[in-house]
Amino acid sequence: MNLRTEFFLAKRYLRPERSAVSLIAAISLLGVVIGVAVLIVVLAVFSGFTALMREKLLDTRAHFQIYSVSSNVIANPRSVVSSIEECGGRGMPLVMAPALLQKGGEFIPKKVLAADFTEAEKHFRLKVSRAQNIDPVSAANSAWISEEIATECNLKTGDRIWLHTPERLARIATERLSGKSGPDSEVRAQSFSVTGIYQIGKYDFDKETIFISLEAGQKLFELPHGTALTVYGWMPDPFDMDSEFTALATKLPGGANHFRVYTWRQLNAQMFGMLQSQKSMMFFIFFFIVLVAAFSIGNTLITIVFQKSREIGLQKALGATPFSMMRVFVWQGMLVGILGSIGGILLGVTMLKLRNDFMALLERISGRELFPKEMYYFDSLPAKIEVGDVGLIAVAAVLLCTLGAVLPALRAASLEPARALRDE
Repeated sequence: MNLRTEFFLAKRYLRPERSAVSLIAAISLLGVVIGVAVLIVVLAVFSGFTALMREKLLDTRAHFQIYSVSSNVIANPRSVVSSIEECGGRGMPLVMAPALLQKGGEFIPKKVLAADFTEAEKHFRLKVSRAQNIDPVSAANSAWISEEIATECNLKTGDRIWLHTPERLARIATERLSGKSGPDSEVRAQSFSVTGIYQIGKYDFDKETIFISLEAGQKLFELPHGTALTVYGWMPDPFDMDSEFTALATKLPGGANHFRVYTWRQLNAQMFGMLQSQKSMMFFIFFFIVLVAAFSIGNTLITIVFQKSREIGLQKALGATPFSMMRVFVWQGMLVGILGSIGGILLGVTMLKLRNDFMALLERISGRELFPKEMYYFDSLPAKIEVGDVGLIAVAAVLLCTLGAVLPALRAASLEPARALRDE
C-alpha cells in the first residue's frame, strides 16, 4: 500500500457513515479546536499584558536611573546629564519623593516628581490638557496633576493645592511634643497652582503622581539648590544598552565608582519574572485540555477500528501490511491534529479580536466591571499574539493527537485477516 492510498483511507475514515461514531469524532475534533483556541487566547493575553506593562514602564520610568554612592543627593546633576548626552542618550535630573496632598482636613499620600516641565512632558510622553503657559517665574508655584487626581480631589486648572512632606510633619510633631514651637515657615504647607492636567494611561502612575518644577522640589524637600536625588536616562534602544553603558562608565564625573546605575530590567526583574512564571504555569494547566482531547481522539479511533474490522481484514487479505494499516490510523490522528490546530488558531484569533467587545457584553449582563483598572492598571484587556507561542501550541496539538492514535493503530495492525472476516 503506497502513501497516497494510506492518506486516502485516513481521510475516508474521518468521514464515517452517519452514526454515533460520527458524533464522537466531531466532538473529539471540536475538543482539539477549543483546547488550541483557549491556549492561544491565554498566552496572547499574558504576552500582551507583559508587553503593555513593559511599554508603560518605559513611558513612566527611565531606561536607567543614576544615584550617588557617597550621598543621598547628586551635587551636580547637569554634569551627569552631559555625560549621558556624550554617549548618545538623554538625561533629566529630578527629585522624586512621597508627599501628602491636603484635601480639607484629610491628607492623601501622593508621589511628587520634581523636574523641568518641558523635559518631563517630552520624556514621559505626557498628554497635558488645559495647560497654562508656564514661565520661569510661575513655574516655581505650578503643579501638574492627572485626570485621576483631579477627579478624586475635585480639582481643575487654576485651583490651589497644598503639599506636605512627611519629614516636615514629623519634625513639627516632635517639636510640639517637646514643648517647642517651630517657625511659621515650617508649619505652613507649600502651596501650588494647578496649571495643567495630564493623562498617561497607566493607572497607578496617574493615581499618585504630581509634577512640580525641580527648583520647587528642592525647596519642598529641603535639598541644596541645584541638586537632585537622581538622574533619569534614556538610550536609543532600551533593549541593547551595553555599548552605551561601557562608554558612560568612563565619562561620569569622578568615575563610575561614585554612582550606582540601575536599568529598567533590574528595577522590574521580579515583576517580569512573576509574569513569565504565570504564563508558563497557565500553559501547563491549559495544555491538559489538548491532552484530554487527544485521548478522545484515541477513543474515537479505537471505535472506528472495531467498526471497520471487516474492511481492515479485507485490505490485509489483499496484501496490505500491518505497518501500512498502522500508518493509516497514525495519519488519521495527525490529520485530526492539523485540522484541530487550524480551527483552533482561527477561533483563537477571532476571540482575541472580539475580546473587549465580549467583555463589554459580559459587563452589561453581569452589571460589574470584569477588568478594573484599579487592579490591573489598564482600562482594556491587552493581547499580543506571539508566533512562537502559536507554533508551539500547534505542534503540541498535532503530536498529542498523533500519539493518541498509536494505540488504535497497533490494534488495527494486529488484526488477523481470517479472524476479522470470519467475525464479521
